[in-house]
Amino acid sequence: MVNPVRPRRRVRGRVAIGIGALTLAAGACGADSTRPGNANRDRSAGPTTVLDPRSPWPNANLDLGGSRATTSSPIDASTVAGLEVAWSFEVPGSGMVGTLATTPVVVDGVVWLSDLNSNVYGIDLADGHEVRRIRHDSFTFGPNGVAVGGGRIFVAPDSESVAAIDASSGAELWRNKITELNGGAVNIQPLLVEDKVLVATSSLGRAGARGTLFALDAASGKIRWKFNTIESPDLWGNPKVNSGGGSWYPPAVDVAARRVYWGTSNPYPWPGLADFPNGSSRPGDNRWANSTLALDLDSGELVWGRQHRAHDLFDLDTALAALATVGPDKRQIVIASGKFGRVVGLDPASGNVLWNTPVGRHENDDRQSFSGSLTVYPGYVGGVTTPIAVADGVVYAAVVNAPSELPAPTIDFRPESPNFALHKGQMVAVDATDGHILWDVTVDGQAFGAATVVNDLVFGSTLTGELFALDRRTGATRWSTRVGNGINGWPAVAGDTIIVPAGVDLGTGPAKVVAYRLRKGGPAPSR
Repeated sequence: MVNPVRPRRRVRGRVAIGIGALTLAAGACGADSTRPGNANRDRSAGPTTVLDPRSPWPNANLDLGGSRATTSSPIDASTVAGLEVAWSFEVPGSGMVGTLATTPVVVDGVVWLSDLNSNVYGIDLADGHEVRRIRHDSFTFGPNGVAVGGGRIFVAPDSESVAAIDASSGAELWRNKITELNGGAVNIQPLLVEDKVLVATSSLGRAGARGTLFALDAASGKIRWKFNTIESPDLWGNPKVNSGGGSWYPPAVDVAARRVYWGTSNPYPWPGLADFPNGSSRPGDNRWANSTLALDLDSGELVWGRQHRAHDLFDLDTALAALATVGPDKRQIVIASGKFGRVVGLDPASGNVLWNTPVGRHENDDRQSFSGSLTVYPGYVGGVTTPIAVADGVVYAAVVNAPSELPAPTIDFRPESPNFALHKGQMVAVDATDGHILWDVTVDGQAFGAATVVNDLVFGSTLTGELFALDRRTGATRWSTRVGNGINGWPAVAGDTIIVPAGVDLGTGPAKVVAYRLRKGGPAPSR
């Protein structure tokens, strides 16, 4: 057992202020667009979905609002010391950023997940034996995964398509090559909402690609609606060079209000090309890249948009979205976050910014141009890189403090990867009422494992293979263990079991899914 975290500082008082007084990069609050006719639609502050105990983790982020927070588990601060390995399932192959890069779903006693070669695995929750394997052997950049419902598995079988598979037989029922419309790639975990499968493409730096958001018919795979996240009809004047937008994380959905809240990816090239330094091939704010968008669930029409970073030079996506309930009146707000290293509260009716809180290290990320070399925090794999958790009006975020070292403003697509061993990450708790930081702890190893709330604990994990549980109130470490492999995915919780994808090779053997279960009879006696 190891202790991967230590308290960093306890912050008292407000550190984030309203948008009118907040100083950001030029255009960082960006543009907004509101459709007045939809602004006053009735809202529900209640749960976005009712969980079936037979399906304890049915969606990518548990519920449709993206909370990643469960109270349907006996795991808490008094029992967590009793977690021990129940089973381990090996996943063959390797991927560009590990083999497993998202969360499993747990439905009817089966753990379903996809690897970065688009292969689908069904694992028995009770003992870890293989129930089904569906091979595609097609590399996907990720973070891809599966949605499961109605006896079907929805997955990207390659980087161009979305498919439905019969969970009982493994037979493919339909496949739709959605990249034929606007290019790009499918590298997202689908989300099943009623009779729709919500998916997206992102450009991945492919010239001329326009990231697009889709609702597909769950029965047939046909497009119910699509939304092009690039507002410019000619890709800012240079479609032979430019691209951008789309998304690589599932949205948050408020079914009662018929709203989909989706965070979007950045524009390309970044920071620029030899003939077009500082993104000069794509002048302007580059809407709707680096934005949060509210779409109508039934039509896909834009209700409002809020761009968080105009003319982004550093690949600081704003792809994360979740819903939070705050205040004595139980009003709902939208939470936006992402690689730009901020947690932002938005009004769900208008998209207005209620508060904006920086988390993690920030250095030079407000620059609109530069010459020579530049070190930027957060870097292109920094900030809040993996999903947040939201519970009882508090947002929990795993922060990666890793820079981009840019030798010039003319590097196409991606600079050299940072040495993660030189940097420490963080876990941060943010009050969703006004954005002030409740606690902030340093993590000895980059926190790529998202945040997951289980009762009075928040779980996180690191690229160096630690799984840890913190006290939700204070941030103090309550439990930790070494999983073995590095962790670049995030867990699901099913009753007394937490299922952890560990797909990064640390020289410790194949990628694996590890299930930790409470020891029968309770925790071992303390010594």
